[in-house]
Amino acid sequence: MKHTANLDPLDPALTLLAHLPVGVFATVCYIDAQHELTARLRALGIKPGSRVSVVRSAPLSGPLQVRSGQTDIILRRAEAAAIHVNPTF
Repeated sequence: MKHTANLDPLDPALTLLAHLPVGVFATVCYIDAQHELTARLRALGIKPGSRVSVVRSAPLSGPLQVRSGQTDIILRRAEAAAIHVNPTF
């Protein structure tokens, strides 16, 4: 299920949260995931329009520590790959 923000999902500047470098901020554009995961992410503050950053990235395709507002969340790479973001370099 897609949830769109005011950003064009076909914009070539978009990337996946799973590919965002540590320390780079981005705006969530949409989440392309099952309803349960989308609802969980929204409850944690990750939703279209929110600003996120990757705080830490575990080696060997391990989980990511993601910050949204004042909340730090640990996400599996597969979960982060469902979140499309527009980075602010």
